[in-house]
Amino acid sequence: MGKRGAPLLMLLLAAWGCQEDVQTVFIARCENDLGCGDGEICIEGECVSRDNVSCSAIEGGKAILQPGPPVMDLGHVGSGSSMGSLVLRNIGNCTLTVFEAYFESEEASPFQCPYCAADRFPVELFPFRDHQLDVFFTPDGVGTYEDTLILLSDDAEFSEIRVPVRATFN
Repeated sequence: MGKRGAPLLMLLLAAWGCQEDVQTVFIARCENDLGCGDGEICIEGECVSRDNVSCSAIEGGKAILQPGPPVMDLGHVGSGSSMGSLVLRNIGNCTLTVFEAYFESEEASPFQCPYCAADRFPVELFPFRDHQLDVFFTPDGVGTYEDTLILLSDDAEFSEIRVPVRATFN
C-alpha cells in the first residue's frame, strides 16, 4: 500500500473500531396501502388510521367522486362480448363512500356490470384512490345501444352521478 492509501486505511479502521457505538435507525415508510396494517392506509409515506381521513375528522372535508371516462362509449363492437372500464376516483380530501351502481334500465339493460351487484357495495374510496368497474356488452342484434350507469355516493356536491354508456353493432 502506498503513502496515499495509508490515511484511507486509518480512517476505515477508526470507523470500524467505533462501529459498536453507532446505532442504525430505520424509518419504515409505506409505498401504498398494502404496506400498512389492518385499519390503516398509506398517506404521504406514513401509515395512518382510516378514521383519520373520514370527512368528520377533517376540517372542511369533502369527498368528491370523479368517474372516468365521463361517457363510456364502447364504439363499434363485434359479435362477441366487448368490455369497457369505468374508473371511480375520489379527488376529495376525505373518505368517499359509493353506495351503489346500477343501470337505469335495470334488468332490461343490454350492458352488464358484474361488480355493480349489491353484495359488492358499499365501496370506500380513500382520498386519491381508484376503484374500477368493468362493463360488458354482447349485442343481440344490429343497432345502437344506450343506457345510463347511475352512481350513488356521499359526494359533497352530487350524490347521484349519471354516466352514459353506448355501443354500436353493425
